[in-house]
Amino acid sequence: MTDNIEQFFDAYLTEGIRSVYAEDVPKDMMASEVNEDGWYKWKLIRGTMTNGDYERVATQCGSNGPG
Repeated sequence: MTDNIEQFFDAYLTEGIRSVYAEDVPKDMMASEVNEDGWYKWKLIRGTMTNGDYERVATQCGSNGPG
C-alpha cells in the first residue's frame, strides 16, 4: 500500500507545489530557493507518524480508510 501512496504523490507533485516561506519550514521540505515574492517550491518529506497515528487521524476525520 505504501508504494501506491508514494507513487500517487510522486506523480501529483511532479510540477511542484508552491508555498509562502515561514521561518519554521523544515529546510529539507524546500525544493527551491525563496523567490522575490516570498514563495518557494516544496516537496514531501517522510512523515514521523506511525500507521496507528494515521489510522486515528482517519477515524477522527470520518474516513474508513482503503477498501
